[in-house]
Formats: sequence, structure tokens, C-alpha cells
Amino acid sequence: MADVYSTKIYQALGGGLTVDNRQVLSADGSTSAVAFIGPVWLSLSGSFGGGTAQLQVNDGVNNVDVQGGSFTAATDTIFDFPPSSNTLNVSLSSATSPALVVRIVSGQ
Repeated sequence: MADVYSTKIYQALGGGLTVDNRQVLSADGSTSAVAFIGPVWLSLSGSFGGGTAQLQVNDGVNNVDVQGGSFTAATDTIFDFPPSSNTLNVSLSSATSPALVVRIVSGQ
């Protein structure tokens, strides 16, 4: 079976998908929560504005920080979630004039 990766990223500012399926955070806040199945690739690039980006998973009630998911600089990281549905988002805090590009790609 061939590996087919689908990109599930949303543009926060414009309210729709961008050409390359990414979400840009230009102030403190969170990306839209999206459900993924299994492992995901997280890419953070652009300006963090001195802030911290944190990958979060929803536990059914709250968004919970993912261990090892805190970043203050660009990254391309794989998170090996179990093969079940996980609702993920990235939260940016303590930033001044950021332009953080967030991409999350799932193999499912």
C-alpha cells in the first residue's frame, strides 16, 4: 500500500485554505482544531515573535499540551500518536508581531 499523505491545515486569518494548505498565526492564539489519525508531521516556520508555540491534543474536554511539543524556533517534527483519532491544534503565546506558519500533515 502506497503512503498517501493528506494535508489538513487551515488559514486562520482569511477563514479558508491557502494555496499551500497552511495556517498563519499573526497574534497569540490557537489554530483551528483538526482531527488526525495516527502519526503527524508538524512544521513550524516563519517568525515566532519571541513567543512559544505548543502542540496540543484535546482530551474530550480540554486542550492538553503534548509532551515535547513546545517550540521557540522553526521545526519539522514527527509525533507518533496512536492509530486513533486525535484532535490537534497549535497554541502561540507571549508573541509580539509573529507570522508563524503552521502545517500539520497526517498519513491517514
